[in-house]
Amino acid sequence: MAESVLTFLAQLRPADLNAASLFSPESSRDGKDGQQVVLRKLYVANTSNANVKYTLFFDNESATYDESTAICWEVQLSSGEAEVFILDVAMRNSDGNFAVRTDKADAITFTLFGET
Repeated sequence: MAESVLTFLAQLRPADLNAASLFSPESSRDGKDGQQVVLRKLYVANTSNANVKYTLFFDNESATYDESTAICWEVQLSSGEAEVFILDVAMRNSDGNFAVRTDKADAITFTLFGET
């Protein structure tokens, strides 16, 4: 079986220390939940000259970014290093968010690919 081609979904390099939504599914024209999107790969790249901590959040119903929605918490990434997360998460709720936070501004780039 052939592997599907992934679609670029989002990219973000947080400019401050606040949690920010990396991805949220679009709602349909009638305001209801839209098409299902499957998140497949997340690339996390530290492009700074410092060690940086990052946190990932998944809230399928709103925008709560705290310990209750964290999927990893303050993971340290060394200068110039990158990590790849293999995901298998479906999202359809337009109120849901896959969000990120770092402890240094303009230091880490998050890039998300998936299937629409």
